[in-house]
Amino acid sequence: MWRGPAGPGGTGLRSREKECLNDISGFSDVAAGFPVYARGVIPVPGTKAAVAPLNGPVRCGGVTVRSGDIVVADEEGVVVTPADRRDEVLLDAEKKLAKEAAATLADREAAHRDRIDTILRGQSFTG
Repeated sequence: MWRGPAGPGGTGLRSREKECLNDISGFSDVAAGFPVYARGVIPVPGTKAAVAPLNGPVRCGGVTVRSGDIVVADEEGVVVTPADRRDEVLLDAEKKLAKEAAATLADREAAHRDRIDTILRGQSFTG
C-alpha cells in the first residue's frame, strides 16, 4: 500500500485493487467514475430550539447577513450583497460584463502585461 489522495485529516490509501478515501473533501479531487461505497453514515442530530428572532441579522465569518441580503457562494468563496445595494451591484456587474465582452484577447493581454509591469516597477525590478 502507498499513500493516495486524501482530504484534510484523511488517510487515503491505495492498493493495486482498490482506492479508498475516508474524508468527503477528497472526493472532489478524484477523477469522474470513481466508485463510492459507504459503510454507514454519522447523522448530526438537530435541535428543536428555534433561533430567535427569526429573520434577524446573523454574523458569519465576520460579516453581518440580514434577511433579504443576496448570498452567492462557490468553491472559491462567498459574497454577501446587502439588500439595499442590490440594484447598484447588479448595474456595476452588468457594466463590467459588457466591458469584458467588448474586449478582444489582445486587449486583455495588453492590460495584463501593463498590470504586471506596474507591479514589477513598484518593486524596483529592472529586466
